[in-house]
Amino acid sequence: MPNFIKDYANKWKNMVTTYSPKAWSFVSFFLPLMAIPLAVEGVKYVAKKVKERKK
Repeated sequence: MPNFIKDYANKWKNMVTTYSPKAWSFVSFFLPLMAIPLAVEGVKYVAKKVKERKK
């Protein structure tokens, strides 16, 4: 895992622990909302790569 991702994750962890437990419900509510479009984009990307490989 690249360092900047680790730093970002640590920043989030610190923020969450500072404002918990209210922040935990906030984060656990928003992370899935953010993850859904990312997952959709990931699937689209993989599908495109597979199509290109089949040609």
